[in-house]
Amino acid sequence: MEHLRRGAARRAAASAPATCDTGLVNRDPIPFVGGPLDGRTLDVLTGPTGHPPKLYKIPVPATEDSPATTVVYRRMEAGRRGVRQLWRYEYDADGNAETGRLKWPWSKPGPLKG
Repeated sequence: MEHLRRGAARRAAASAPATCDTGLVNRDPIPFVGGPLDGRTLDVLTGPTGHPPKLYKIPVPATEDSPATTVVYRRMEAGRRGVRQLWRYEYDADGNAETGRLKWPWSKPGPLKG
């Protein structure tokens, strides 16, 4: 009986995928619109809900002519495929990497700027 269990374990190990299991994290191809990545499609990590990050930040190192900057893309809806939501990233020319404060009904208003 022991030899049957060993054989089943060997077959299960042989049928296991060779790649690493990422659990609840998936990669989806997401197109980029505008900016330096215009027209490119990159695999972006998505969470268990299928949503990619709201901001996609790309650090650009300093060169002789320009200082180091960060290119910012914002997530936008790109339609639906069946019941699945599709996303795209649009270039944020202002480069504002702030996501803003959560606006819960019970949150206190922040300090006034001015």
